[in-house]
Amino acid sequence: MRQFAHLLCVATATLVFVSPVKAQNTFVVKGVFDDQGQLFWRWTDASGNHHDSGQAEGTAKEVTDPARRLNGRVVVPVKNGDKVRFEIESSVGTAISHGVLFENGKLETAGANPVWLKTAGTGLNDVPNTTPFSHFDVSTGNMTDTPSSGLIIEIEIKSLPTDKPIFFACRIHSRNGSSAMFGALVLDTARNLAMVKRVAANERMVSTGISAKLSFDEALKNAVAKLPPNPFPDGIRTFSVVETKGTLGGIAGIQELQVTIIAQDKPSHQSGMAHGEGAEHTSGK
Repeated sequence: MRQFAHLLCVATATLVFVSPVKAQNTFVVKGVFDDQGQLFWRWTDASGNHHDSGQAEGTAKEVTDPARRLNGRVVVPVKNGDKVRFEIESSVGTAISHGVLFENGKLETAGANPVWLKTAGTGLNDVPNTTPFSHFDVSTGNMTDTPSSGLIIEIEIKSLPTDKPIFFACRIHSRNGSSAMFGALVLDTARNLAMVKRVAANERMVSTGISAKLSFDEALKNAVAKLPPNPFPDGIRTFSVVETKGTLGGIAGIQELQVTIIAQDKPSHQSGMAHGEGAEHTSGK
């Protein structure tokens, strides 16, 4: 019996020694200012697919339904122990300042069991109780400084609940009512990913394309290219052209055409359902 107990202890110690340690994942969310002058958050997944923020429905103060508050946000699925880096990228050689406003950051970083903690980057400050930030709840939020290049902040996910995403915004480019730079970190579970797909299926995405040559085709393709990826592997994207307008003249001789579309994604077996107004088109994007 004593020999068996000794062998059991050795076996147990060996199992503990060879047990692998789960590698920590690091996700990068970038504040992007692209060639067309568009500002948005971008997350690129492991397959190289871009996920961009679009037209968000609202913020912590405006929308109480968590599912609706995911509308238009760039959604990043993370696990506890992962890190998320918020960085700045400019593709036009112009320095554009971005900061991160965590809509419930004060609550999430408080106590002995915080949802997340800062590991690198700029400091965290209170959200001012001033008009530019009036659509955020200043009593629960916090925000970073606003560098014009490189790292804004890195955080580590500590104890993210299944049903409470970490909602964030760009401190600069969403504070005055702009709705292009909102995002959410959600716990990577089958239930949450299914919810994200349902939200995407019900969302009407708005995108405006521009042509400096008065080309409708060029402006339309530009509008379609700005839409985030279809979340369904077999998905069908429908879109309607809801506005076409142009600008001519001026000292610079402007010849610009803008085409605005409203799009919606569905699994292919639901593609017979029509939505929107105006001329409707279907794309396999």
